[in-house]
Order: sequence, then structure tokens, then C-alpha cells
Amino acid sequence: MPAVEDDYDTLYINYAAVAWHEMRRAWRGDQSFASQIMPIEPTMSWNTSYQDLLSSKEHFDGPVPLAKMVEFLVKVWKKSS
Repeated sequence: MPAVEDDYDTLYINYAAVAWHEMRRAWRGDQSFASQIMPIEPTMSWNTSYQDLLSSKEHFDGPVPLAKMVEFLVKVWKKSS
């Protein structure tokens, strides 16, 4: 009787998943040094008012995190009502 080749010994490689992870890594960039970056100063001062923002034509030094902007707008909304 001839020997039956066992298909369970072959290694399955999901090439689509490998390609996806490589594209994601390329899109995100090298994250190995991300934890070594020193925290930056806040973009908005804690005492910034809504009028300060409206009257200023200067740009922020960097992006304002969405959570901080929402927190700021909620405080302004609560003060106005």
C-alpha cells in the first residue's frame, strides 16, 4: 500500500495578513523610539479663555488633542449657560 502524505505537516502562511502587517508598519512608521520621546508642553494654557482663542490670529504650536478641546468647550458651554 502506498504511503499517504500527511497534509498536517505543511506550514500554513497567511500572506494577506503578512502583507497587511507590513503595510500597517510602514504607515505607522518606526514606533521603537516613540516611548523615548519627551512629553511636550501643553498646546493650550490651562487659563486660556474662549475670548482669547477668538481674538488671537496665531496658530497653536502643535495639534490640540481632541479630548482637551472637548474639555475646554464643555467648560465654556457650562460657564455661558
